[in-house]
Amino acid sequence: MAKGPATKTEYVYGNLRREILSGALKPDQRLRLGELASRYETSEMPVREALRMLHRDGLIIMHNHRGAMVSKLSAERAAEYVEVRMLLETYAASSSTRFHTEESIAKLRQIQARMEKAVEAGQSGRFRQMNRELHEAICAPCPNTVLKSTLAELWDQVWRAHSDSIFDADKGRMAGALAEHAAIVKAIASRDPARVEAAMDSHRQHTLKAWRRVVEQKRAQERA
Repeated sequence: MAKGPATKTEYVYGNLRREILSGALKPDQRLRLGELASRYETSEMPVREALRMLHRDGLIIMHNHRGAMVSKLSAERAAEYVEVRMLLETYAASSSTRFHTEESIAKLRQIQARMEKAVEAGQSGRFRQMNRELHEAICAPCPNTVLKSTLAELWDQVWRAHSDSIFDADKGRMAGALAEHAAIVKAIASRDPARVEAAMDSHRQHTLKAWRRVVEQKRAQERA
């Protein structure tokens, strides 16, 4: 049976973190100490500690005179998170190869089929959701729980920035990602870790190229 938060601080921290990562709390939104203490029916001390933890996570900014605000995630920062995540995913996917079963591979193909329909319909938001689902399913058999937890954290950091979705900014990227995913799933089905690593690395390089294009586009827009 899963345990709940042990302290008020952990309770406030967990709830605020989920709201930020889900997008319920928006970038630049103020987080007022008194309001949060009243909302969670606690004193200001646990809220202050929870805010410090969120600041440590990079999810909020602490200002001396303006209090706490939900931080923005720039395209540049998002690209850095993606780069680190995909490097780790390459290792996780390769390590997962021998643990995949016929059932888990069938699940990968089912997700692929749904992604194909999203591409045909031009549904970038739906494709984005299934993209994460597929990546997590690829790495799910990996026995290293610390690695999988780290990957989830890296996904979450970018996930909260809905406007920075690579598939919204570059809709043509969906077709490319779909083909790269097919190569990865085929490599997994071959039970060859080296082949999986190569397919994942190719996917990583194409993804980072797409992110670099988006970063340059946003910089150009800011200069205009």
